[in-house]
Amino acid sequence: MGISSLIDTWIELRDVEQIGERNRAIYVRKARGIAHSNQVREFLITSQGLRLVDVCIGPEGVLTGSARKSYEARLCSEHVVASRRAETMKKELLYREEILTSRIAALKAEFESERSRIETDFAFLAWEEETIRGNRDAIARTRTLSGGNVRPALKEIE
Repeated sequence: MGISSLIDTWIELRDVEQIGERNRAIYVRKARGIAHSNQVREFLITSQGLRLVDVCIGPEGVLTGSARKSYEARLCSEHVVASRRAETMKKELLYREEILTSRIAALKAEFESERSRIETDFAFLAWEEETIRGNRDAIARTRTLSGGNVRPALKEIE
C-alpha cells in the first residue's frame, strides 16, 4: 500500500471464467496523468507474443473466448438475415413500382381513348350543328325566293 504513490501505472492481469472456459484479461487499474481505457480487454498469448482482442460487450458484459465468438457469429448471422430482408424489401418495392407504372400507363391509355371519343363526339356535334344551320339557311332561302317574308319566323326558331 505504501508503494502505490510511487507507481504511475498499475496493469492488472486476471483470469476470467465464463461458460466453463478460462480466458485471460487485462486492464489498467491506475494510470496517473495519462489518458487510458477503463475497459477490460481479453488478451491472447500467441507464438508472435501477446495480442489484444477487440472488446466485445454483450448483454451480460465483456465477452471473452468462445462466448465472444458465439456472440459475434450470432451478430453476423443477424446481419446477414437483415441484409437479405432489406434486399427482399428492395425487390418488392421495385415490383410494386413496376405494377404502379403499368397501371399509370393503362390509365393514360384509357384516358387518351376517352379523350379521342369525346373529341370525335364534339366534332360530330359541331358538324351536326353546322348541318342544321346550313339546312335552316337553305330552307329560309327557298321561302324568300317564293316571295314570302320569313325573317320574323326564323328569329323565333333560333
